[in-house]
Amino acid sequence: MGRWIEPRLIAISDECYPDALHWDGPSCYELGSLGYRERYIRWHYVGETGNERRRIKGYATHGSHKADRIDEILAEGRKLYFHSYKCATKEQAVLMQNKRLAYHNYPWNRMLNGDTW
Repeated sequence: MGRWIEPRLIAISDECYPDALHWDGPSCYELGSLGYRERYIRWHYVGETGNERRRIKGYATHGSHKADRIDEILAEGRKLYFHSYKCATKEQAVLMQNKRLAYHNYPWNRMLNGDTW
């Protein structure tokens, strides 16, 4: 625990990469995308989960509750990435998520930031 992992590619077009997922415990995570000519990942969403592997695999395979937005960025030729912060408990993951939401404006988050996508 204690630091954000490096961003990992989880989907391109209709391909997903579940091998990028290694943690079955609680975490705070960000989803982002990177276009062909861009140098930096754009972070669109922050969330928390009790099981990182299951949650991120859901985004990579069927989009979960963000399917429309994920499908849109993948159709544009962008790649979907995530990175995460491992937590000891789900409660710690919620606290980390709320701190991130208070500091950053994530366009896919409705909570605190509004839906600005």
